[in-house]
Amino acid sequence: MKRTIVYASIAVLLVLIFLIQETTGREKNTLTVAPLPETLDMIVMEQNSSSLELSAGTDVSSDDFSGWKIGPEQLPASEEAVSALADAVDAIGSADIISTRESYSKFGLDGGTERIMRFLAEGKEVLTLHFGNEASSGGFVYGRIDDRREVVLLPRDLDNQFTLEVMELREKQMASIPQDAIKRIVVSSPGRSELLISRIGAGDTTAGEGEAEAGGGTSDAGGTEADEADESVDEINAEPEWEARFAGADSAEEIDPGRFRDFFIELADMRAAGFPGEDPQSEPWADLAIFRQDGNRVTVSFWPPDADGEFPVMVSTNPYSFTLPKWKARRLFLGIDSYFEPFEE
Repeated sequence: MKRTIVYASIAVLLVLIFLIQETTGREKNTLTVAPLPETLDMIVMEQNSSSLELSAGTDVSSDDFSGWKIGPEQLPASEEAVSALADAVDAIGSADIISTRESYSKFGLDGGTERIMRFLAEGKEVLTLHFGNEASSGGFVYGRIDDRREVVLLPRDLDNQFTLEVMELREKQMASIPQDAIKRIVVSSPGRSELLISRIGAGDTTAGEGEAEAGGGTSDAGGTEADEADESVDEINAEPEWEARFAGADSAEEIDPGRFRDFFIELADMRAAGFPGEDPQSEPWADLAIFRQDGNRVTVSFWPPDADGEFPVMVSTNPYSFTLPKWKARRLFLGIDSYFEPFEE
């Protein structure tokens, strides 16, 4: 009986030792990645001698990324891109350790293949992530955390957000003018009659007086009228409640209601295809003067297409010029072919 008790005690002891070793080993085989602090104010991406810096503006609160800027030029960064990057870091939680002794070169964590993300808050580096080669485990790359020796697994989705290209992080929504905020639109182009786009039966077809140019980029560059900007393009009314009429014409142009739908879709979410090296210097080829229900006016100016066939554009509420492809430009002129005849080969 005593021998049975002794054997049972030894078995229990061995089980306890095994559980302790398993628990201790599990703790040793992962590294914890703490969530980024609310005071995060800078992200730096580096590879070789190249780098890209994202920084928070002085008016940025701790719970959003709407005021972040890119590089020394302080170009507007995409709130969605910066937020997605921070969320991906916070989602790591813990990282599995793969190696503690092998050479970093085996994992692509030295030389030209290593990619580095640095996260700073109030001038202090709070986290550094190193990314190397794709791991044999699906969905991961080899990496390091801060200056620790261990090689760990980091999410490939996070590594995919590494970039040194300004265009990939730049804010591309240049204006947001919902249909229900618009009173009428006047399209003007040198040598052509003005085209008035208005609601059917609106009555007044003049450009009007006392309507000021909207300034500061606060209402139509995606800033303060979020409720209007959130209007789904699926809700834009495709019924023929709008008409387009050239000045002096006896009747409105015959335009398919679908073209009005496309027109308002573009105005509700005007996104840049690219950004020219410098702002246009000549006079614009055409202007869309958009008279709003609130009494303000927004002007969208177009220049002849560049060598790539894209149209340089500027919006009066945004200080940056950008480009649109021809098909988007056509939608903003209701698909009227005569506007684009000078640019046809």
